Amino acid sequence: MMAQLSLPGVATPPGPRHATRRRRSRSRRRLLYGALILLLVLTAAGAWVVYSGIRAKDNLLRAAGEVRVLQTQAESGNVAGERISLASLQREAHSARVETGGPIWRLARVTPIVGSNAAAITTVASAVDDLAQHVLPSLVDTSATLDLQAIAPHDGRIDLAPIQHAAPAIVDAATALQRVHDQVAGISTSGLAPIVRRSVLQLRSELDAAVTTTSTAARAVTLLPPMLGATQPRTYALLFQNNAELRATGGIAGSWAIVRVEHGAVHIVKQGSAGDVNSHLSGVPVPPDVAALYTNRPGTFFQDVDMAPSFPTDATLASEMFEQAYGIAVDGVISTDPVALAGLLKATGPVQLPHGESLTASNAVPLLLSQVYQDIQDPAQEDTFFAQAANAVFNALSAGQGDARATVEALADAAGAGRLTVWSRHPDEEKLLADTELEGAMPVTERPGSPTVGVFLNDGTGAKLDYYLHENVAVTPAVSCPAGRIAFHVLVTLTSTVRANAKGLPAYVTGEPRSGVSLGTMGTQVVVSAPLGGSIVSATVGGVRSSIGTGGESGRSDGVVFVDLAPGETKTIDIELATADLSADIRAHGLDPHLRLTPLAVPALLHLPHISCTND
Repeated sequence: MMAQLSLPGVATPPGPRHATRRRRSRSRRRLLYGALILLLVLTAAGAWVVYSGIRAKDNLLRAAGEVRVLQTQAESGNVAGERISLASLQREAHSARVETGGPIWRLARVTPIVGSNAAAITTVASAVDDLAQHVLPSLVDTSATLDLQAIAPHDGRIDLAPIQHAAPAIVDAATALQRVHDQVAGISTSGLAPIVRRSVLQLRSELDAAVTTTSTAARAVTLLPPMLGATQPRTYALLFQNNAELRATGGIAGSWAIVRVEHGAVHIVKQGSAGDVNSHLSGVPVPPDVAALYTNRPGTFFQDVDMAPSFPTDATLASEMFEQAYGIAVDGVISTDPVALAGLLKATGPVQLPHGESLTASNAVPLLLSQVYQDIQDPAQEDTFFAQAANAVFNALSAGQGDARATVEALADAAGAGRLTVWSRHPDEEKLLADTELEGAMPVTERPGSPTVGVFLNDGTGAKLDYYLHENVAVTPAVSCPAGRIAFHVLVTLTSTVRANAKGLPAYVTGEPRSGVSLGTMGTQVVVSAPLGGSIVSATVGGVRSSIGTGGESGRSDGVVFVDLAPGETKTIDIELATADLSADIRAHGLDPHLRLTPLAVPALLHLPHISCTND
């Protein structure tokens, strides 16, 4: 072989080994350049995401401000202002959606670490824009046409045409809002940056409230025309519950009225008392789960028809009693109490009673639940007085007396406090009433982490002492929790404000003297209903271990304790509950319980903290 020669000044062609090194060097440089370019692109994209994210945040903050203005204008009836605010809101919301759209944000959404945050921001911006473009316009248009004063009763009649005209738009808006709500509810908050997580949770909370409001409005405009006799006449029983003698849903159904409704025209056709029904009654069947806890009394005595805390059950029994006693087949049952009437009197103003008394918002509760028993000793005359008071308020409402907006607010407040409940015999209407405040029942489903607990009271004295009963309900965590569940205590503190020896109270209020018991002592059945799938663990009364009756009404476990309260006495009933088996995530984050209570003459004081296992 000839040796390769190298001439001075002349480059020698590279050999195979040198060529390989040169190719590797060029590849590394290309990779380095590519990496630098990718880094620059990602840096620019990141900067753009941050820049556009800040702009989107500003848009969303301004949009939130417009929403608050819009709410104020809607409440005051400023339709012109609503339209201006809506237009501004739509611009800001659309700008936020544009800022978080495009290819760079699509790339950001699939990028590790930042992807979940970018996806959440994009979803929030889209949700707010959908609200502005597809939900709020219908609601603003409706507020311009659905004037509460126009649909308020006049001369005993409600004009149904505006309600029927507005119904499709309200239903469509509620449906669209539910879609947006579900979209935001689907955002996982795990791993989000704190500021993004707070924004998602805040929007979720506001959407929860908005869905409740719009779905209630949608149900109302769907229900009201047929229930007010738009297509055929309707007959309803109105029950007036007396909170001076407690039953689970409020008080004994001491007085009632039968109301006829046709094309929005409303008039009372019959009135009476519990005793009137009882005199024509042989008894109606009681559901087995109700009878197991409350005996057959709810189907035997009209004043006990509402011992069970499920108003649909109580109303069904009441309707069967009216049919048996009078041959009247009612289309539904509506119940209220003197506290709700006082709220309505704030809207209507005072009403005059036949003997010259004035029934006002300030005197309705003490007059109807206490003073009447001081002034009138004859139960028959008391029943007449109650009927006259109910007539006076009914006539004021049907005549359109007072402010319509205040009347609607009073009705909403009464429903929220469990003081206005409605049941319909018609299945499609009862389905729409289900899971609303008007239904008056424990929910059949619960959101994870938000269990509902019931605390219900039934008078066992057969007197009118519960006007003087005060209640404080608190929920506290248990010391330890069963595996996979959370346990907590429901503390029900009852206080009697009756004076010693029931001084100054007539026998009709104190009831019959009981052997070994101070006059004026209240006997009360306390029923605590556990969350769905939960259980009753134990009970104490005044710190002493107590026997507890148990049962299962409406698919829940119930604990029953009977308590005597002497005049001026306070006792605390402590019932420990355990939830159903929980997911690890809910167990880690704890519970936010809700309460449903018997409405007393004096509203109960509540303490509902966040609950978690103290041993974790």
